[in-house]
Amino acid sequence: MYSIGEFSRITRLTIKSLRIYHEKKILVPAMVDEFTGYRYYDDLNIDTANVIAASSNWGSPLEKIKTIMDGRQDESDIMEYLIHRQADLNAQIKEYTQISNTIDQIIQMEKNTMPNIEFEIEEKTVESILIAGYRIKGKYPQVGHGFKKIGKHFGRRIIGKPNNYLTEILISLKDG
Repeated sequence: MYSIGEFSRITRLTIKSLRIYHEKKILVPAMVDEFTGYRYYDDLNIDTANVIAASSNWGSPLEKIKTIMDGRQDESDIMEYLIHRQADLNAQIKEYTQISNTIDQIIQMEKNTMPNIEFEIEEKTVESILIAGYRIKGKYPQVGHGFKKIGKHFGRRIIGKPNNYLTEILISLKDG
């Protein structure tokens, strides 16, 4: 017999998980001390715990695991479940491989149809413009208050559209 701590180390299941599995009657200990409530496990529980751990790692919900464990007559039922689960996983792998190949074909097709454009960098001199900035802290809907303050202060000298870059508001102004 193994204490819950020893059984946890052997099966690599947490003590919390073992308690949950016991409460849900998925993995019932071989013995529970009626006075202390301590759980004790035997070698037969190890095989069951390994199947539960593997099924849980594969994404099987606890309800499904409980159904499998409740419905088993012997170890061959668990093997049958594992064979079906493996077939399901292989089908998913095949499906995802096909999806990945289709995406790869689309990417390759786009690469082949996109022209290889080279850009020429040109340096220009532009007239200097005056920029007003107003920093605010807050949420995006509060940005309008910043535009309002700048608009009141600079009035008709504002030209162009205001820009919002992160929380900094910039507005181009006419000279003068």
